[in-house]
Amino acid sequence: LYNFYLQPKMSSDWRYDFGTSDVRIHNIFNISPSSDGANTLTVRNFNGLVVDKMMEMHGMGPGPAHTTFIPNAYDITIGGFSAAQYSDELDGNSGNSLAVAGDWVNFGNFVHNNNSVVLGSSNTARVMGPTTFYDFDISNSTAKEVDFSTTTTSIITVNNTFTVTGNSGDEIKLYSTSSGNKWHFLPQGTA
Repeated sequence: LYNFYLQPKMSSDWRYDFGTSDVRIHNIFNISPSSDGANTLTVRNFNGLVVDKMMEMHGMGPGPAHTTFIPNAYDITIGGFSAAQYSDELDGNSGNSLAVAGDWVNFGNFVHNNNSVVLGSSNTARVMGPTTFYDFDISNSTAKEVDFSTTTTSIITVNNTFTVTGNSGDEIKLYSTSSGNKWHFLPQGTA
C-alpha cells in the first residue's frame, strides 16, 4: 500500500481489524473518523506494521469521534506519529515495541503498557505533546538531533528507563525547540 486512509463517517461505535500478514504502508497511514456523536473507532492490528512516513490519528466532527489503535502485541515501525486530540489513543499493548524514525507529536493519549518507544534513525526528530513513556530509547550509530518542545504542557515523563546511545564522534544531541528555553523532562526511573 502507498497511502492508507481510514476515514469512516460513524453513527455508532465501529471496529476495523487488519493484518493477517505483515502490512507495509509506504507513505501515510491516516485514521480520521468523523461522527455527529461521541463514537469510537477501534483499529486493531494482528501482525507487524511498518509505516514508512507518518501515522496520523485525528478524530473529527462535532461528536467528536474517538480513535483507539491497538497493536495487539505486534511491533510497529513508523516514520513519525501525530495524534491531534486527547480522545485519540495509541495503545502500546503488552509485548510490543514502537520504533519511530521521525517526529513524535502527541496531543492524544499514548498508553505505554510497560513497553518501549525507540527513536532510532539519523533524522532530526521533534518530540512534542505531553507523553508518558515506560522505556524511551534514543539511539543511532550516526549523529542525531532530537528537539523537545518547550511548552509547559509538553512534559515528557519516563517511568522506567531513558537511554541515549550514540558513538564517539557521532553524538546524539538533545535540544529544545526554542533556543535558550528549557524543555520539560520528568524521569521517574533510571537514565
